[in-house]
Amino acid sequence: MPPRDLTQEQAKEWRAIVKCQDVDWATEDRYPLLVQLCRHITNARDLAKTLESEVTASERLALMRAQVAQTKEIASLMTKLCLTPQSVSNGGRNKPESGGPLPWDD
Repeated sequence: MPPRDLTQEQAKEWRAIVKCQDVDWATEDRYPLLVQLCRHITNARDLAKTLESEVTASERLALMRAQVAQTKEIASLMTKLCLTPQSVSNGGRNKPESGGPLPWDD
């Protein structure tokens, strides 16, 4: 269940992320990072909507910079929470699995 201090939109993101994970994934030690991830995702969405509206060139530049900052934070938090495709595709291990001999075992 999402923390009460999240907005409805942020709570929706929380549920969408947690729903795709193992049952025991959403432990309390992950809550602070997950809360921030949900906030950054909704902030990035709001920035994108604002960019679609009529804004001055200087406002557009500021919004684009803010969007880049949000994207960096989202990527960082997803990496820390092991939510990136690389983390998911190999069980959270960031090294390829090898069934054969190691290169230095020749």
